[in-house]
This record gives sequence, C-alpha cells and structure tokens, in this order.
Amino acid sequence: MLCFCSIFFFDHSHAQESHAIGPPPEVSIQSPLVMVSFGDSITAGAFANTAADLPLSFIPSIANLANLSILFNQNLKETAVENKQLWSWASGVGINSHYNHLKNYLNIQNPNELQVINMAVSGSVGYDLLLQVKKFAAAVSLKPETQIAYITMLIGANDTCDGITPEETYSELKQAFDILSSIPQKNKIRILISSLPQIYKLGEPAIRDHATGTFALSCEVIRSQMLKFCNSLTHWNNQAEYQSHINKVETMNGTLSKIANDAVQLHSNLDIQFSSALYQQDLNFELLASDCFHPNIKGQGIISEALWNDQPWFK
Repeated sequence: MLCFCSIFFFDHSHAQESHAIGPPPEVSIQSPLVMVSFGDSITAGAFANTAADLPLSFIPSIANLANLSILFNQNLKETAVENKQLWSWASGVGINSHYNHLKNYLNIQNPNELQVINMAVSGSVGYDLLLQVKKFAAAVSLKPETQIAYITMLIGANDTCDGITPEETYSELKQAFDILSSIPQKNKIRILISSLPQIYKLGEPAIRDHATGTFALSCEVIRSQMLKFCNSLTHWNNQAEYQSHINKVETMNGTLSKIANDAVQLHSNLDIQFSSALYQQDLNFELLASDCFHPNIKGQGIISEALWNDQPWFK
C-alpha cells in the first residue's frame, strides 16, 4: 500500500477554513482541451524528488531555494517542496502520469493541444479542494469554449489525520461537484476520485524503525518526532487503537465513494468513478520520500499506474 498524506500541519477546529499552505494557484487556460487535477500534497508531488533510502536526498529541495528570481514570483512551496510539472502522478511529464497516459490515448503529438492544470496545494482538506474547484470554474467561465477532457481528485488524507468529520468533507465535495456540473460542456465531465491509502501502516515497525539516508535517523524520528506528520493515525498502544485508525480511513473512503455515487445521481452531466485502487496498494520503505511520509518518484509512478488502470474511459 502506498501511503501518503499531505505536508504541513495546522490547528484544525472546523472544515470551514483553509488549511492549505497557500491559496489555489492562478489559472491561465491556453488550450481548448484541458485536463485538471485537484488535491493535496500527493497530487502536488511534495518531496517526490527525494527518497528516504538515499543519503541526504533532501538536498534537491534545499537547492531549489537558490533560484531567487523564481522565489520572488512564486510561492515558496512551488519551488522548494512541490513537483507538479515533473513528478506528480497526475500531471508530471517525467513519469507515466495520467497526463502522459491521456496524451498517448488521444494521440496528441503537440503538447499545446492538451493543457494539464494541477490545482493541488499541500495541506489541503475538502474545503481547500472546493476553493480549487471554484478558481478553476472561474477561469473556464472566461473561456467558455474550453472542453474538459478529464478530472482527477485525491483528497481526504488531511481531513482524516486532523479529525475533520466525514460529514464535513462530504459537504465540501458536494459543493465542488455542484460547481463542476454547472460548467457547460459538450460531453459528460469525466471525474476520477481516488480512495485514501492505508495511512496507518506508516506506523508499523517495518517502516517506523527503518533507518533513512538522512544521518541514519529512523522514520520514527524524522516523520513522527521532527515533522509530526499525522501522528494521530500512525501511533497506537494496542490493537483496539490500531483498529480505530483503520476504521477512520475506511469510513472516509466510504464517504468518498458515497459522494461520488450521490453526485452522479444529482448531475446527469457528470461521469464520476470512485477508485479504491490506492487503498489496495502495498507500501514499503523504498517508495517513500525523505520525510518518510510522501511518495518518492517511484511511489508517484505506482500511484499513477494503479489509478490509471482503474479508470474506465481511456482503454
């Protein structure tokens, strides 16, 4: 199973607030045919250019800080943390991402014929995804000739880690689907919404106690003590607590499946597929970034293949 929630943590008291580390990116639609991805740090490719098993592999992210001209024009996260253009399972050009798969399926030789728009922001919860959808829809309204070839959604990991209720997440996603359904299109809008991975398995000894390439520190030290990534689901004292963590992830996955089914019933112009493929994937240390939390390049590739093989449209 691949795990991987989102980066950066905040005090969460209610879903009706932004938890992402920044606002959704600006949208400039350049092509009449677009693919768009919504989500959190998994889709943003956070730390994908690092690997837990390589010595000092966090250096590439630090090295990105050297390009000060970019830093003055972009959010820090986009230069030092996220890897949307190269290594995201959804939009990366450096792996067999869904963008590359879709170009091949459509036999698109000129990249200008299909634009990929990655709206994901690290730290996002359901409310932040709603903000992403609103911003994208506003951009499309300025270019009403835009046709949406494909949409991906991967959200809910931060909601679950931070105790946001499935009911709140359901409400935010319902509004997001309502907005997407209001965008005029010639054909139904194809939307793939993914399950969460088995987040709790990051706390199992095979990963928790594994030494990393970062000064031989264990994943427990890096992820749980230094970064404090989702300790609420990756630590337990007994079997009952462990089962409780499993139940929380499975409940959120049930919520994601339900909103996908409900939205299809409400909106005849949406074609939504819920995929449980990510939840069924195995996880091992070799697939983790240097933070022992997010997927590295190999992990991003596995996510892409698992979800692409589970979508029903482009076969």
